[in-house]
Amino acid sequence: MKRKLLAFSVTLALLLSVFSAASVSAFPVTPDGSQSEWFGKEPDTSGEGMLARNAAGQGQWIFNDSKGSDVRNIVANTTAYTREADIDIFSVTGDASAVSFLLRVERYSGVTNNPHLDLKITVDTDQAAGSGNRSLAGLSNTETVSVTNDAAWEYQIDATVKGTQDPPPGSGTGPVDLKIWKGAAGSSSTCSGCTGKVASASVFQGSIVEVRVPWSNFSLSPAGKPAVNKPWRFTASTFLKNGSTYEQPNDGNSSVVIDTLGTKSTLADMNEDSNTINTSFDVYFNTAGEPYSPLLITEFQPNPIGKDDPGPTNTDTHDTEWIEIYNPGTTTVTLRTSRSAMQPSVAPAPRPC
Repeated sequence: MKRKLLAFSVTLALLLSVFSAASVSAFPVTPDGSQSEWFGKEPDTSGEGMLARNAAGQGQWIFNDSKGSDVRNIVANTTAYTREADIDIFSVTGDASAVSFLLRVERYSGVTNNPHLDLKITVDTDQAAGSGNRSLAGLSNTETVSVTNDAAWEYQIDATVKGTQDPPPGSGTGPVDLKIWKGAAGSSSTCSGCTGKVASASVFQGSIVEVRVPWSNFSLSPAGKPAVNKPWRFTASTFLKNGSTYEQPNDGNSSVVIDTLGTKSTLADMNEDSNTINTSFDVYFNTAGEPYSPLLITEFQPNPIGKDDPGPTNTDTHDTEWIEIYNPGTTTVTLRTSRSAMQPSVAPAPRPC
């Protein structure tokens, strides 16, 4: 009886959170480089992402990038200076007006911030076969980098951290030059209403870049936020830009990508022969414009008494944990690990009885 009561309580609580998801207050972000509005803590394990909610029901997707030797190095005078492009965490959130991104990298290694840190975010809004661009925009023919076909983008956001001085630790903000590329031709334009800031904190905290992009830049029809139950697929990668030239690491590979948000090292997350970024992630947005989870755990029975159905194949024991999942949306995905652990997919589960 207690076990069933627990399962009912968990189910009821989670379903109530679904029904109230559209009415919760959204999560507005004002870029100031402080990270103060971002409440979520990254997952303990690197190479994993999660969706976090605070007490007000506001949502934030946050990914803990691979650590250690995942970043590629450019070595000058025996000193590697690519720490400022080494992704630490990456977050996505939104409100009724805009989608916001947070990038935290290792603290800048030089006071001049030259070459500049360059962040590229691709946005696949429809995930339709043959739709969108695969090559990243803004690179020269000799610096070609692509995404996979299932992440072909309709929009690409470029954020270049500029300025002649690195902000002092814990204070000050620096400018971010923002551009958005749109359409099949990948034409660029000023990102209307977009704002961005960068600030360097302590060595432990790293450097924070915040970018806010109004939904109106995505030519949504009808006007407003993305359609509920239809995820947007993103990739995120960093570069070092010296004027119009992208610095190339001296590790024998032709790619100019310094770090890509992924589960392994940068080159392991790419196809080295074609310079293709193989990692992407999906984010679902509700009617308030904030991220939500397309899967819910609607029933959990810890160590059920007696023989389970279905149970383990081992005939010596039949005690297992029972977990029921529920897809509150209409998007169909499969319960399997895809090419990247960043992008789990889910099939509709039956409603709990």
